[in-house]
Amino acid sequence: MNQALGQSAKRHSESVAVGEGAMPVYISLPTKQPAPAVIVLQEVFGINDEVKAITDLIAGSGYVGLAINVYHRSAPELSEPFTREGLARASATIAPVTQGSIRTDVRAAVDWLNTQPAVRFGHVATWGFGATLGIVAATISGVDAAIVFEEGSTVFDDDCFADIERIRAPLLLIFTAEDDEKKPTCVSHLESALQAANKSILLQRYPPAEETRGFGVSAFPAAVIADAWDLVQAFLQRTML
Repeated sequence: MNQALGQSAKRHSESVAVGEGAMPVYISLPTKQPAPAVIVLQEVFGINDEVKAITDLIAGSGYVGLAINVYHRSAPELSEPFTREGLARASATIAPVTQGSIRTDVRAAVDWLNTQPAVRFGHVATWGFGATLGIVAATISGVDAAIVFEEGSTVFDDDCFADIERIRAPLLLIFTAEDDEKKPTCVSHLESALQAANKSILLQRYPPAEETRGFGVSAFPAAVIADAWDLVQAFLQRTML
């Protein structure tokens, strides 16, 4: 995903009303408008340079990219690098994100996007970096497709399984971890539960990144990044255009 971003017309920061407060967002617009939109749900590191680069990449491919700050209640300025030190600082700074807060923030973002002239009304996807974020987003009315990236974890919390029946949107699941089928919350069991519930899924697994490469999408080999990005683009074209 570190290829040329293409042409986007405008990149800037905004805020979206959430209850009595405001959620900072980073928006990147494609040249051709109106266009479908993709909401980016960041990892623990906050809205950092890599999240912004992914949002710009989305715009360069013809979609409105919107990175929302799900930590706006506790750490609205959080932006840490993908390092062990950055992870430690971020983890010590943020308050827990709950299913309720995720639903509130994503719904607010969907509603806001559908008022924007750059957005094709009713065409909104999510891209969650973390299984819980991504799967919860797929249960929300107004989300038409959901992408889930989960890096380096073989076990998912119970929320991922509890929400399966509520999933509304087709899912692209990309996992980068060795699977341990003895664990009841591993990738294989999650896949089986989704299939048993007749959910529309496409699942792709890649080997985990080498520990020395750090964290984040850019920690993976270029061939893996390129292949994953091809999957994302094909999924969005199938579900959003």
